[in-house]
Amino acid sequence: MAQKNNFDFVRIVAALAVLVSHARPIHDATYPLGDLGAAAVFAFFAVSGYLVSASWERDPHPFRFLLRRALRIVPGFFCAILLAACVVGPMLTTLPGAVYLTDPRFALYLRSLLLYPMGFVLPGVFEHNPLANNVNGSLWTLPLEATMYFGLCALGRALYFVRRATVPVLVALLAAGCWLEIHPPSGNVCMMNAHELVRAGTSFATGALLWHLRKRIPLFSWAWLPVAAAIIMTRGSAVEIWLLMLAIPYAVISFAVTETPYLSRIGALGDPSYGIYVYAFLIQQTLMALFPHIEFGPFVLASIILSVASGYMSWHIIEKPALRLKNFAAQPNTASGNKTNRSASAG
Repeated sequence: MAQKNNFDFVRIVAALAVLVSHARPIHDATYPLGDLGAAAVFAFFAVSGYLVSASWERDPHPFRFLLRRALRIVPGFFCAILLAACVVGPMLTTLPGAVYLTDPRFALYLRSLLLYPMGFVLPGVFEHNPLANNVNGSLWTLPLEATMYFGLCALGRALYFVRRATVPVLVALLAAGCWLEIHPPSGNVCMMNAHELVRAGTSFATGALLWHLRKRIPLFSWAWLPVAAAIIMTRGSAVEIWLLMLAIPYAVISFAVTETPYLSRIGALGDPSYGIYVYAFLIQQTLMALFPHIEFGPFVLASIILSVASGYMSWHIIEKPALRLKNFAAQPNTASGNKTNRSASAG
């Protein structure tokens, strides 16, 4: 994987796509861009599958691997949960302070710090918003993401002495994911929606497979053009979900691994993508609570500006300092000296 690539740019675009897709439902409870958000989420899972597979291959040690993953997602996630519960909630709740803090929904929301299950409701918060009682809907993907990490770690250990079986096993998992999309499961698995878990896992496995076959499968940086056109033409049809799950990962990875002038240097100021993702929904809901009559255009513009600013602040104040601790998760002979590629750290 090239040291200079488009991964930072891809993640930022995906995070902003999620923000834009949420703008209409948060502003006026309509859902015209749901497939844009879905495409972005599938892109995130594919990029994650690709990059964390690279991370595991460099150092296939379960504790160090999971510690690196935790250092990437936990600090920003904890900050988002606590910011909503302990700052925004008390300011905007319709309930008296003591009632807010003793309401069972407050404690239930704080249980989200454990990832499983994820809570979305705080007592009296955003009750009168167009999209009512949803504090941070974007966070539903994080338990799925963590599950992918545990799954990859378990698979890596199981195949430690038969690494040649990795590709066939990933192909089998991909086939199983496709079969389960045709025959979708119902209910929950470990407090996660089973069908969404299958879809996320399919895109993650596709990204992982592209990593392991990176020297055999040709990647074309322009592949996103026909894929985007195909998704637009098949929007609302049964074909669309297959393009989102399988074609989006190929197109996104193909573009991300290349070096594009200017775009590949967008990470020079830091990686705000995760912060944008975890704070944007809360920011958008807060804007609607404070300015219920705001027009859609200014709402989107303000959401982008505030979310990007929050993303950069989160990167420099919370996420980047936490990632410095990854030296404790490095192999003993590489704990000092080799500089870790940030793209892999961020995956």
